[in-house]
Parts: sequence; structure tokens; C-alpha cells
Amino acid sequence: MIKIKLMFSTNFRSNIVAKIRTDNRGFTTIELLLVIAVISILGALVYGNLSSVQKSAHNSSLNKNVDVWTSALLRYAIDNGEYPVVGSGPQVCLGTGYSSMGNMPSGSCHVSGGSVLAAEDSAIMDSLKPYVDASSPVGSKMLVHAGQNYTGAYYGYDSALTLDGISNPAYIVYVLEGDGQQCISKGQVSTGSWPNLSSSSMGYSSSDGSSTLCWILLPNSM
Repeated sequence: MIKIKLMFSTNFRSNIVAKIRTDNRGFTTIELLLVIAVISILGALVYGNLSSVQKSAHNSSLNKNVDVWTSALLRYAIDNGEYPVVGSGPQVCLGTGYSSMGNMPSGSCHVSGGSVLAAEDSAIMDSLKPYVDASSPVGSKMLVHAGQNYTGAYYGYDSALTLDGISNPAYIVYVLEGDGQQCISKGQVSTGSWPNLSSSSMGYSSSDGSSTLCWILLPNSM
């Protein structure tokens, strides 16, 4: 009986040791690959949600800033009987302090094929200072729409521009992140072929799958 007990005890200890060694063997290659796959999926989900939140925040901020400038231009037109008239040079960036990004030189906010189509104009910004803080740019993120680069927003005045067949020369242009985003403004969102535009029922002017263009025509000055 004593011998049997000793054999039982020895076998029991051996099983325990074997179990401990088995439990401490670490991860197998398959288990490691599964863990890495799960972490990658979770990382992609978190990044996707973060990217969506950042895009929404950028668009919301830009729409709000454009509204502020729209109100300032409207007040200027009421006080002066007309909107600021842009000369023969490029259209005018809203605000100042636009930084160099990509192929966009500092002081510009719309570049196409290396040509600056919208740039800062200190004279026009000075004339608007009683109505708005022009010390910073409307936006600071460069976006590409239809092969052209945009940052923030810009103002323009084109005497040939019409909206629904009626002369409407003053406008603001900017680009939002994402496809089919809503252009929110006190002005009229327009679409069509420049310079003969029509009111947009979509809430934006055009979309290229990754960004949304906003043409905002300002109410005719009285």
C-alpha cells in the first residue's frame, strides 16, 4: 500500500509539472497572428472614426468662418452701397497669414497649374476691418478639388456673373472635405457653368468624390 501511494504521488506531481510547463509555453505563431490581426482591425476602426470626426470639425469650422465673412461683406455693402471691387489681379483670400503649402506660395489660397488665382489683398482687408477680424486665414488646410489646390476661402467680384439669369457679381468660394458635403452660408449656393450659374438644390456646387466645391453668391447690394 505504501508503494502504491508513492507511485500515485509521483505521477500526480509529474502531471502538475507538465501542466505548468504547458501553460507557460507562450503564444504560438497562429495565436500571435490572430492577436496582430485583431489589433490591426481595431486600429483601422479607431483611425476611421477619428478621421471622420476631424473632417466634420474642419467642415463645420470653415462653414462658420465663411458665414462670419459673408455677414461682414453684407454690412460693408449696406454701408457703402456696393461690395469691394476686385481689380484685374487675382481674387482675394479672406483673412491674412496664409502659409506656404505644397505648390501654394505664402499669401495664396487658390492655385491651379502653378498659377495663383486667389491671393491676399491688404487694401481690401483693411477696408473690411471695421466689420471682421482679418488678422488670420479663414482656414489652414489645403484641399484638392478637380486638380486645383484650395486653402480657406476667397472673395471675388465678376460683373459678368449671373444667378438664375440675374446679375450677381459678388461671390465666395471654398472647398470642404468629403463627397457631397453641405455648403452652409447666408449667401446662395450655386451650380452650373461659370459665369451663368443657377441656384443649387443639392446644397453644394460640385463634388469630385473626395471634396466638395462651394460657390456662394452674395445678395445684390442695395
